[in-house]
Amino acid sequence: MLISRNVQMGQNATITWGQVSNQPTAAQLGGIMEYSPRLTHITSTGLYTGSIRADQIKAGMIDAKYINTTDLASEKIYQKGYPNNFAEIGGKFGDLELNYNGTNYFKIYNGVDYMTFKHFDRDCLIFTSSDEAFPQGIWDFSEARVKGVTAVFG
Repeated sequence: MLISRNVQMGQNATITWGQVSNQPTAAQLGGIMEYSPRLTHITSTGLYTGSIRADQIKAGMIDAKYINTTDLASEKIYQKGYPNNFAEIGGKFGDLELNYNGTNYFKIYNGVDYMTFKHFDRDCLIFTSSDEAFPQGIWDFSEARVKGVTAVFG
């Protein structure tokens, strides 16, 4: 018997899956398997899913203890409870600044072939690529114990 269209079934008529020949799979019908990693489960306690891919995620708070930060990119890291205290990475070659009360308090400046420690944007100590160090300004050693120093004048 061939039935091709306009089939009408009465109130008590049934067709069982076993009576269907050439049964399609769930995947052929656009479905996925029960334990597929593509399934998402949402409850009052959370969202459980495989992977999430999005161009933008807006959230009130994300708990970083669950984030692998191997490739974390950031320009500023704020001190908890003190939004005017932060570390900032920037400049052309990755300078590091420590800001206190919104003011640049300490900076490591990368000049590529030299590095400068700065306090309130004043040079304190310069290291060169040839392993030389040049203190800047006045250094007070009155409370220091100095050992093994050879002084060279002129």
